[in-house]
Amino acid sequence: MQDFDPKSVPKRGSINWLGIDAWLDSNVAATWEGFKDRYNAASSFFARFRLTGIARAFTELASEGLTLLAKSDAGELKEMANEEITLRESNPTDDRRVFALAGLWWKYADAAGLSADEGDAVKKHAGTLYAGVVDRLTDPLEV
Repeated sequence: MQDFDPKSVPKRGSINWLGIDAWLDSNVAATWEGFKDRYNAASSFFARFRLTGIARAFTELASEGLTLLAKSDAGELKEMANEEITLRESNPTDDRRVFALAGLWWKYADAAGLSADEGDAVKKHAGTLYAGVVDRLTDPLEV
């Protein structure tokens, strides 16, 4: 038989501060780890779309060039740039309109006033537009 020890009986209303601290600490750590996992997953997903090197340079130049042309006062160029920006933002793209726009760029490249290098650059851009849609058209000559 044991003698009664008043210190061995837990007091009513006593708080286990160490237990609360451990619970809080583990929950904060688990939340932080979950956040890091979700951030890494999203970062890995979007890394698929990252452009580097020459592809990024061409994309940046085309994007900025079209924006500047759309804001310019260069009549025909402004209209073609606005049309191309509209077509790039539309989903799904209208292949016939892209084909017609490529034709406008090609005609502009043949216009007087452009140097041979400028004309070649514009024709290359038109060729890129043509290549992107020609395989999806049923009859490319019917525009």
